[in-house]
Amino acid sequence: MKAIYSSIVFLIAFTAVNAQSLLPYDSATAKITYRYSIKRDKRLANDATYKIVQDWFEQNSCEFKRCNLNQYSCVSQNVNIKNLAEVEKVFSNASPLQSIDPESNRITGKVSLKYTGDALGILKVLYVEYFMIVTVNEKSIDCQITDIRYNHFNPKSFLLQRINNWSDFTSLEPVNTLEYLDQNQKCGSDFSKFACFLNEDVEKLYSHLGNYVKSAKSLSLNTTP
Repeated sequence: MKAIYSSIVFLIAFTAVNAQSLLPYDSATAKITYRYSIKRDKRLANDATYKIVQDWFEQNSCEFKRCNLNQYSCVSQNVNIKNLAEVEKVFSNASPLQSIDPESNRITGKVSLKYTGDALGILKVLYVEYFMIVTVNEKSIDCQITDIRYNHFNPKSFLLQRINNWSDFTSLEPVNTLEYLDQNQKCGSDFSKFACFLNEDVEKLYSHLGNYVKSAKSLSLNTTP
């Protein structure tokens, strides 16, 4: 009985972890796409709601440069400091706000994510970039993340490095789309950990926008004559 119970618990845990590591694939566009909606308050006009979203993009630039480790713990010994500095500069994402289109009620921002894998793992250092598109619609603020690309680097030389697969002698391109990596990787738990982190991190980004909108909306309604 204990053995059966343990097996059931393991199966439930495995299923939950597996579900968390699945990336949201949109078969219509053949792209990995995250979507999220925030309910609008109809008491606020379109331009006021749009201004709140624009302010979030402009006042929270730190939210658009993300990582799974702090800047000190992710630097290995004997790292090429010069190459690291050059790579960090390329992916600094100094101007996350990409476009403002009031006529379409749309704002586009760019997000840069640095993911450092386990020391003995297949995935070393991934720099991931993607676009976040926010549209103010009649009933909701709709967010979409798509066009996700990665760059894979050696953690010491900080030169581009191909990604080796566990189960065979193949390797994957160091620069490509996340769809390519998802469909061709045989990295076992390494990729699952990365996918879990990405799913959770995107949720945190969406939550930050949602909380900002909620707070700013309350302030706007309180100050409206």
